[in-house]
This record gives sequence, C-alpha cells and structure tokens, in this order.
Amino acid sequence: MSLKKYYKKLIAAVTAVTMMFAATSCGESTSWIVKYGDQKVNAGVYIFYQTQAYNEAITKLTEEDENLDVADTKLLKTKTIENMNFTDWVNDQATQNVRIHLAVEKKFKDLGLEIDEAKKKEINDQVDMMWSYYSEVYEQNGIGKESFKEIMEFEHMQTEVFNK
Repeated sequence: MSLKKYYKKLIAAVTAVTMMFAATSCGESTSWIVKYGDQKVNAGVYIFYQTQAYNEAITKLTEEDENLDVADTKLLKTKTIENMNFTDWVNDQATQNVRIHLAVEKKFKDLGLEIDEAKKKEINDQVDMMWSYYSEVYEQNGIGKESFKEIMEFEHMQTEVFNK
C-alpha cells in the first residue's frame, strides 16, 4: 500500500472514529466539554486529545498486527488495549489528557506565571505555520484553530510548570 493511500485511509478512519465519539457524547453545548471550577476545556481540545489517543491506540494495535486494516472502524471496535475495548481506551486516554491539561493550567496560574508577549508571538507563529499544513485534517475532525492554539499554549505552560 502506498504511503499516500495509507494516510488517506488513516484520515478517513480518524474522521469516522471522531464522529462515532461525538455521537456518543452528551451535553447542551458543544462549546466546552469539561468544566472544573472556573476552568473549561472546549470540545475542540477534547477532540484533539481523542485524536491523539486514537493514533496511539492504532500504533499499539499495529505493533501487534502490522496488517491490521486501520480504516475498518467496525474491526477496531472489537479490539482491546490494556484490557479495555478500543473506544473506552481512547476515551479514557483523552480524559486523562484533559485532567493533565486542567491541572497544568491551574498550576501555571497558581505559580503566577504568564505567557509573555514574545512567547505569545512565537506560539502564534508556530500555530500559523502548523495550521497551514494540517488545518484540513483538524477541521474535518472538529478541531478549530483556537483549540489548536490552546494546545500549543498548554505545551508551553507544561514546560514552564515542570521547569519550576
């Protein structure tokens, strides 16, 4: 299978799985999916973490079976990872990443840290550059540019928190 064909299948599978997860979610508003105190994680950030967990799950499964058809979402639903079914494992990983996201944001704030103007510009430039390459894939999966920017800001906050 050519690399281009593989990536097309992978993107189709990610889109299908994201839609499957979205169909199982509940709530009145899709603007945010998790709220803890005054902190909110928007749906796009959660979907980003789901996509990241999905890719990790695919990696784990293809390490066990390199011929696995990753575009077959029905087949993926029958697979288990670490004694959990595929969908539960992906959602569990995404939820864990959201918890980490919230904890780092809170700690960043509690430490009185801020993102200075130079770092904001660097993050914005990085977001713009990466968005020019990946926007189509992200947008097809419900991840907007602002959500992607929030992820990039989180990565900076995480570095700062753990360097303190």
